[in-house]
Amino acid sequence: MTNKITKIGNIDNGIDGSEEYLLLTDSVSGYLTENQAWDYLHPLVYRDTNDAGAYFCHTVKTLQKTDNQVVCIVYHQYNV
Repeated sequence: MTNKITKIGNIDNGIDGSEEYLLLTDSVSGYLTENQAWDYLHPLVYRDTNDAGAYFCHTVKTLQKTDNQVVCIVYHQYNV
């Protein structure tokens, strides 16, 4: 699976962090599922912390767009 990541946009939620919208495309095999997209992207963005005020990222949500494209929402948050 060869993925291309295209940034669609970002929503700043202030102290609550932000939502990053990405489009993953597999143009080689022509087929990409939501599970494959999550398996690919989650390890790239995952961050964990217990420190007050520190950045963390646990959640990636996916939405199938076409047979080879998945929209992903990455939730960036701060431990407050």
